[in-house]
Amino acid sequence: MGVLETIENAIETTEADVESWIVAIIKGEKVVASKLEAGLNWLASNTPAISAGVASVETMVESIVAATPGAAQNATVTKAIADANEAVAGLNAFANAANTGSNQAQAVVAGYVAYQSAAAAVAGAKAAVAATPAATAPAA
Repeated sequence: MGVLETIENAIETTEADVESWIVAIIKGEKVVASKLEAGLNWLASNTPAISAGVASVETMVESIVAATPGAAQNATVTKAIADANEAVAGLNAFANAANTGSNQAQAVVAGYVAYQSAAAAVAGAKAAVAATPAATAPAA
């Protein structure tokens, strides 16, 4: 891939592009290597936001549990945290597959699934944590 093509892919690749390539892969159609590379690059450039979201959820939970110890036993919060951790494992699996040079087409599909799962898990965890009942304020 030439330098100009690499720059164009980095600038122009959107989530819609990645989705269209995934549809093509699932349908058994060939997707050119430069598009697979662009898809992997898109995933790699968008994954840090998910990691930051997971870190944000962990910080929120720590703060809430410190103020409301019962929050740690809240089933919704516990499930949301487990889902976020599972999503991180999916992102790690994607990174490992992409780094080992395994099938690029399957790496793009797995990476996108992991990315979407992680995004949903982070959103769910944030909502669960935000909905946790606050500690009762001391009487004045």
